[in-house]
Amino acid sequence: MNQRKSHCKIREGRPINQYQATSGKCLQSLETHTYMQVEEMKGVIKRTLIRRKNERKWKK
Repeated sequence: MNQRKSHCKIREGRPINQYQATSGKCLQSLETHTYMQVEEMKGVIKRTLIRRKNERKWKK
């Protein structure tokens, strides 16, 4: 069987949501606010904030 390579740029999985665009601002506000305050201000749950903070820590 010959399988053709797909030339279109299709990514599988969940689409990127709006939070990833504002994740830097959310993490900066964690320096002066608590997780609960940031969650109320930005509408992002605490677990997601922790996950993004850990991702940045491991990228360095």
